[in-house]
Amino acid sequence: MPRRAFSCHVFVLVLVEHEGRFLVVRETSDGSYYLPAGGLEGGESVPEAAMRETMEEAGIDVRVTDLVAVEHTWSGDVLRLRYVVRAEPRGDLRPKAFADEHSLGAAWMKREDLARRELRHGEVLDWTAIPRGAAARLV
Repeated sequence: MPRRAFSCHVFVLVLVEHEGRFLVVRETSDGSYYLPAGGLEGGESVPEAAMRETMEEAGIDVRVTDLVAVEHTWSGDVLRLRYVVRAEPRGDLRPKAFADEHSLGAAWMKREDLARRELRHGEVLDWTAIPRGAAARLV
């Protein structure tokens, strides 16, 4: 039996925590808050995409430290893979304070403060509840 062709879209979601605060970005679409995230570009590795997306959206240089989860979903003949990674900030910790095509800006927030903000998706609270060092999971 011949194999059916399919497309694959790969994304990364980045958890950056520093001194009990998480790095979040304000979405350009509606002003809600979300974690740095985006699609991989051609030839890019998952850590490279995480670093690029975090810099573009939040203005913070990071180093990827852990794989937290790999999610996969199907929509017709399209496979969607999302890598959730943990990263640590390097260098200047001041988040981007201006709007551009990537975000309206970024901020460091405690988890309890995030719970009072308008979030793009409630999963922000789920991901930020996972303790450091938790085993990677395939979802």
